[in-house]
Parts: sequence; C-alpha cells; structure tokens
Amino acid sequence: MKKFKILLVDDDENILYGYRRNLRRDFEVLIAQSSVAALKYLNSESDIAVIISDYNMPEMKGTELMQIAKRLSPDTVRILLTGFANLDIAVGAVNEGSIFKFLTKPCPYNTLEEAILQSVEYYRAITSEKEILEKTLKGIISILVEILNSINPLAFNQSDFYKNLAKRVFERLELPFQWEIEVSILLSRIGCVTVPHEILEKKDKGEELTPEEKSIYYNHTIIGKKLLEKIPRFEMIAKVIEQQYNGKFEFEVEKPPKWTFAAWNVLRLINAYYELLEKRKSSEEAIKGMYELNIEIDESFKEALIAEIIGAEKGYLVKIVKNYELKPGMRLAEDLYDSTGFLLLHKGSALSEVTLMKIDNYAKMRGLKEPIKILIKKQGETKVF
Repeated sequence: MKKFKILLVDDDENILYGYRRNLRRDFEVLIAQSSVAALKYLNSESDIAVIISDYNMPEMKGTELMQIAKRLSPDTVRILLTGFANLDIAVGAVNEGSIFKFLTKPCPYNTLEEAILQSVEYYRAITSEKEILEKTLKGIISILVEILNSINPLAFNQSDFYKNLAKRVFERLELPFQWEIEVSILLSRIGCVTVPHEILEKKDKGEELTPEEKSIYYNHTIIGKKLLEKIPRFEMIAKVIEQQYNGKFEFEVEKPPKWTFAAWNVLRLINAYYELLEKRKSSEEAIKGMYELNIEIDESFKEALIAEIIGAEKGYLVKIVKNYELKPGMRLAEDLYDSTGFLLLHKGSALSEVTLMKIDNYAKMRGLKEPIKILIKKQGETKVF
C-alpha cells in the first residue's frame, strides 16, 4: 500500500529527526530545516498530502510559508505548530483558510499523529473527489469532441488546429495552458454541429457568404454556449465561446477566473487572423489587418501569435513597427524589401546607424514593403495572469 507523503518543517534538527523516527513506519516523511527547503519540495513534489511547520522559522514565519504552500499546492493540508504567544496569529491563519489545524508546542507525539491522520483523511477525500471530477470532465469533453468530429469533421479539424496553435502561443508567453483554456478553444466550434456543411466549406474557401448564411454560421457561438453552460465548471468556458468574435470580453461576474480573459484573447485573435486570411488571401495582409482591428486585446498575445505564424525563434515575440520607429539594435523578424521587391536586409539582421540610414533613403526614394516586423525578447509577466 502506498504511503502518504508528509513534509515536516522546523529549524531544529533534533525535533525533525525525532518526528521522522516515529512517523516513517506509516508515512513517507520529507524534512526541511528552512522555509526555502520546504518550498523546493512543494515545487518538485506533486503529491504532498500534509505539511507541518513551526511558526518561528528564520526566513519567514510559518503563516507566510503556509500561504505560499496554499498557492503552490492547494490540495496539501496545512498544519501549524505554534507557541501560546502566537495563538492569535494562528487563529487568524485558520480563519483565512491557509491552515487546516494548529497545534501548540510542545506537542505530544500522539496529538501530532492524530492531527496528521485527520489531515490525511481530508486530503484523501478532496483528491478523490477531484480525480472523479476530472475523469467525468474528460469523459464529457471526449464525447463532445467525438460528436463534433462525426457530425462536422471540418469544424473539428479547425478547432483542433486552433488548440495546437494556441498552446504554442501560451508556451511562447511562458503562461500555463490550463485545461479550461484548452477546452474553450477545442470546443469553440461545438455549435457548428447545427451549421450545414456547405456553409462551412464555402467559408473555408474564402467565398462570400450571403447575409442568411452569415447569420447561420455566426449563430454557432450561441448554440455552443447553450450546449455547454449547464455542465458543471463549464459556465465560463461557455461564456468565452459565446464571445469569441466580440470586440471586447464582457464579464458577468465580479471576480472572473484569470484564465477567462487569456482564453478569450487567444481565441479572438486566431479567429481574426483566419477570417482576414480568408478575405485577403495573403498572410502578410492578414497580419497587417490584425493591427487595424478595433478590439480590446492584450498586445502580448498578438505579438506571440504573429511570432508563431511567421516561425520566429523561441523566446521572442514579433512587433509591427513603422519605418520611423526603427532603432539601432532591433532585429528583423523577416526579410526587408523596398516597394519594388529589392532585398534590403535579411531576416535576423541587427539594425545599426548605417543600415537605418540605408532604410531611410530607400523609404524616401522607393518606399518600403510593409508591415515591418521586428523581434522583441519576452520580458516580465503577461498581465492577464
């Protein structure tokens, strides 16, 4: 039988080894003599059932450690050991939800063992419920995808392609591709089960739809919302799908999950790019058109999507600039041509004062082929998360 994993945190080595001797028969025991060491465990171990920490730790107080532990490993049950002088602080931490139990020091072994057993049972209950829910959700998603694939394979192939492209955008931005985001994009065309195949084929070929055909096609977002909104935990996914062509994302709850705006950003941009591509037939023109869209979008998603479309190297985003915005040190994301098709500079070239003078002269004499794309190194966190 697999032993549950517990993490003991105390700067007193003797206390740690004493607890471990008593507990290792029934549990897999990890020990940390500092908060930093404890956080390393929480980052590297995915299945710590219980963390027990002393309040008076040198780098940070036990309450601070528990708050971070709650964020890093929300399923891990948290126990705080504290002296009587810190009882008010400990009670406050329990009320905030960052601590499951607190025990006063010195703590008899049988008291600690009983608290750990209760915590393990609580951990078992919440993880079992989570596992059942995840299996249920995966089953529902699998069935919905299967239905879409069998009824309308063209719509399924498009949404599957969108999902893979979106995943690469999130990787470029170093953002987590949460299951809710993946499902929002994978099921973004689920409402197309009601759209006649000839309309989808016509749109895929870039042919002009009649007003009636447009109405039928774009109504797939409403159908998708109605199909998904009654499934538990799919309410906000349904909202993202409903608004995937809107100019801005309208929140209907006071504190929406952070992933919702990120999911809408990438889905809205991918939709915009491929709709422009259908109309303009040229990737260059479609990219240029994306910068003319009147939508409230996070620019970093646009820069990451364009970087993926043109195949820019990893770790970089792509920004569109005007000739007068070019500066020394910038690197070109694509070959730079004048308006006659004459190659001025190769992709990857770093701009200098001399090359900028050359570009400026050609711009005055012949004009440049725009838009001009430059590579920018991703810096800092993307603000939607």
